[in-house]
Amino acid sequence: MTRRSLVLTGWAVSLVVGLVGCPKSRLSNMPGREDPLTRGLALYEENCARCHGDRGLGDGPEAPFLYPMPRNFSVGNFRLTSNTRGFPDEEDMLRAIRDGLPGSAMPPWHHLPAEDLQALVAAVKHLAIEGKTRNLMEAAEERGAPMTVAAATQLARDWFAPGPPVDLPAAVPETPSTVARGRQLYEELCVSCHALEGGVSPKRDMQDDTGAYIYPRNFKSGLLLRGNSEEALALTILRGLPGTPMPAYELPADDVWALVHFVRALPEGAKQDEVAAPPEATRIALTGVADPGVWTDEAVEVGYRGTAPVAAAHIVLHEGEQVILELKSADVTHGFYSPELGIGPLEVYPGHTRIVRFEAPAPGEYEFFCMNMCGHCHFSMKGSILVLPKGAEPAGEDLAAHCEPGDDAPAGVTSVIDRGRAVYRKMACATCHGEEGRGGVRNVNALPTERVIALDRLAEKLWLRGPTASDIETALGMLEQGQSFATLFPDDDLFSRQYETVSRSILAGELTPRKDPAGPDPPLQMPAMKARLRTEEIDAVLAYLVSVYDRSGPEPIHQVVAFNHMLHVEDLGLECMDCHEPVLEDRGVGVPRNETCEPCHDPSDRDESTSADLGKLYDYFERDVEIPWARVHELPEHVVFSHRRHVTAANLDCANCHGELARYERPPTRAAFNLKMNWCMDCHEFEGASNECRACHADT
Repeated sequence: MTRRSLVLTGWAVSLVVGLVGCPKSRLSNMPGREDPLTRGLALYEENCARCHGDRGLGDGPEAPFLYPMPRNFSVGNFRLTSNTRGFPDEEDMLRAIRDGLPGSAMPPWHHLPAEDLQALVAAVKHLAIEGKTRNLMEAAEERGAPMTVAAATQLARDWFAPGPPVDLPAAVPETPSTVARGRQLYEELCVSCHALEGGVSPKRDMQDDTGAYIYPRNFKSGLLLRGNSEEALALTILRGLPGTPMPAYELPADDVWALVHFVRALPEGAKQDEVAAPPEATRIALTGVADPGVWTDEAVEVGYRGTAPVAAAHIVLHEGEQVILELKSADVTHGFYSPELGIGPLEVYPGHTRIVRFEAPAPGEYEFFCMNMCGHCHFSMKGSILVLPKGAEPAGEDLAAHCEPGDDAPAGVTSVIDRGRAVYRKMACATCHGEEGRGGVRNVNALPTERVIALDRLAEKLWLRGPTASDIETALGMLEQGQSFATLFPDDDLFSRQYETVSRSILAGELTPRKDPAGPDPPLQMPAMKARLRTEEIDAVLAYLVSVYDRSGPEPIHQVVAFNHMLHVEDLGLECMDCHEPVLEDRGVGVPRNETCEPCHDPSDRDESTSADLGKLYDYFERDVEIPWARVHELPEHVVFSHRRHVTAANLDCANCHGELARYERPPTRAAFNLKMNWCMDCHEFEGASNECRACHADT
C-alpha cells in the first residue's frame, strides 16, 4: 500500500509546504534520513495502515470488518488516556501499541524493538496533528475565515497536548466488606449498561463517537481494554473511555477500590491451564490467521503475509485422549471459543501462546470459532475437532474452504440487485447466512434452531401479509429507479415497520439468544453494520435478497365477500375465535359458517347505505346458502394439522401462521408464509415440540 498524496489545491498547497518545513513531517522522507518519524511512518504503512488508513483516519481497507472500528487519529478520542484530557501522553500510546487493546482487533506489538515502538508513537502523533490541522483549515475555510498553516498546526498541537495525570487514590485492601460495597455501587452505577452479574449485556442501543453501535463489556470474560489489573480498572472508573458511553466517575477512594474489587471478582477465567496433563499428552499447535481466515496447524510466524494461503487444521482425536492445545496468532487479536468443549473464549495475542489442556470427550464433532472481529474473513475462522471411539481409524476428510470475499461491484454496474449481490459477497454474509441467503450454518445453542437464519425468505418478513409477485416486482422496479426502501409503500404501515425492524437489525446487530439458558453463549452473533454500510448499500442487499425469494406458487385467491379484518378485530374488538370457532372443535378448516355471522348481520337492516359486500352477505343468508369462502392455506393431504392443539394446547397466536391479518381491510390473496416442511420444523424446534414423523404424518 502506498501513502496517499494530499491534493495540492487551495490551502492544501500551503499545508504541504508548511509540513515539509516541519522537521517531523513524513513528507521529508529523504534518502539517508532515518529519523524516528521516517522509520515510524514506514512501520505504520507496513503494519497499521490496513486498519487505520494511510492517513490515520480509521478508513483502512480492513476497517469495515473490524469491531470496534479503528481509531481516527485526527478526532483525538483515544480510548486509553491516563491524564485529564482526551489525548494520550507518550506512555499511554506506547502501552496501547505494545500491549494492544484486549477484546478488539488491535494486537499487541511487543515483539517490536523498543526503538520501533517509540517510532510508531511518533508516527501516530504526527498523523493525528496532521489530520487535525487539515480539519481545522477545512472548517475555517467553510466559515469564510481562512487559517494559516502555522496557526492551524499550533492549534492542533495545543488541542492534543496531554493534561495532568489522573491522580489514583491509595489502594485499599480487598475484604468481604469492600466486595459487598462494590456490588452495591455496581448495581447503582453500572447495571444500566453492564449485565448484573457481569455477563453479556442485553443493551444494544449504545454508540461510540463514530456512530457505530457498541456493546458493553462482558466482565466475566476478563477481556477489558486496559486490562484487568486493579490500577487499570481504577483508571477506567475515574477517567472513563473517551469516545464511548463509558463516563468518568468522581467517587471517594474507598468506593473506587470497592468497585474495583467487585469487578475483579466477576471473571470466571479459563481454568484449563491449571489442569495437569501427563507427558504423553497429544500436543496440537493452532495459529489464527485473519487472512485467509483459518486456524492452521502449519508453522506460521507473527506478521505472516504469505503469498499462498495456509491450510485449515483438521483435528482428529480419540475418546479419553489427553490434549495440550497451544493457541497462537499470526496477526491480530483472535478469540478462541469452543462452547461444546467448554473452552474460552480466550484472547490469543500475536507473540503470546495460550495453553489449554483438556480430555477428548465422547465421540462426535466439536466446533471452535474466533470470537473477535478480526477482519473480512472473521466468520470463516471456524473449525472442528473430530473425536473418534478408542482405536477407530480416521477417514479422509475435506478441509474447510478458504475465505474469498468479493470486491465492490464492477464499475458501470447500475442494477440495484447486482450491487446488492456484490455487497453481500464483499461483506462475507454468505459465510453465515449461506449462498443466496439460504442459511444452514450451525450456531451452537442458538434460538430458534441452532442455525443462522435464512435470508432467502426476507420478503416474507417485509410483507407479513404474504408477498405477491406484483409486490416484489413493483418494489424492485422502484428501487432500480433510485427510490429507497423506506419510501416504497408509505401508506403500508406494516411494511414500513417491518423494514425499520430489518434495517435496525443490520445497523445495530443482534444478540442471538440461547436455546438453553444454562448453556454456552452462541458463538455466531450478528455484528453491528453501522459505520460499515451506507443506507443505499443496505437497501441494495435487501433488494438482492428480495429478488431471490421463490415467487412461484398458486394464483392469487379472491373471496366472494371482501371481509374487513381490521374493522372486526381492531375497531370492534373481536377475537379470532369469535368467528373461526370451528378450529376448536376438530382438526378441520376453521371457515366461519353463516350462523356465525347472522347474529351481527341481519338482512332486515339492508337499506340504501348498505355496501356491496354486505349486500352479498345478506343475499347468501336469504337464500340459505353457505358463503363459499375460498381456502387460502392449503396443506398436502398427508399432513395432519390440528388447530385445536396449536391454539389451545400450545397457546400460539394465530398471526404466527396467518400473518398480521388484523391490520388489513381486504382479505389475503395468498398465504402469509410459505408453509413448507422446514418452516414447520423450525417452529417446532423453537417451541420445543416434537419433530417425530408421526407428529405431523400420523396416518402415513
